[in-house]
Amino acid sequence: MLPPPDDRRRQPGDDAKSRSQSPNLRRLLHCMRQMGYGTIRGVHFRDGDPLFDPPIDVVRKIRTAEKAWPHRDSVAGEFVLTHEHRRFIAELAATGIGVVDIKVVNGLPVDLDIHERP
Repeated sequence: MLPPPDDRRRQPGDDAKSRSQSPNLRRLLHCMRQMGYGTIRGVHFRDGDPLFDPPIDVVRKIRTAEKAWPHRDSVAGEFVLTHEHRRFIAELAATGIGVVDIKVVNGLPVDLDIHERP
């Protein structure tokens, strides 16, 4: 069963902040920021909101032969949603129910593989 929607009153521009998202979506966005680079596989979602049952599969990528990627000093707390975050959220909402694999680059969702059944 899904939790009830957040009934907190939204302020103008609130949707541009991570705090305005559902707890599960915030958890997934923070996971992306923390991992930096890699793939998050098998994210089930309903009504555009990620579910963590069944558990997701996080595959972090590390390249030792190239110049190190920049590391985020702080991934905790609130942050402003980028274009990539907003597009990711919109795609989940438009799809509604499904399973997605997310390629993450520098903490941002850059490619989505949405599993579909014909």
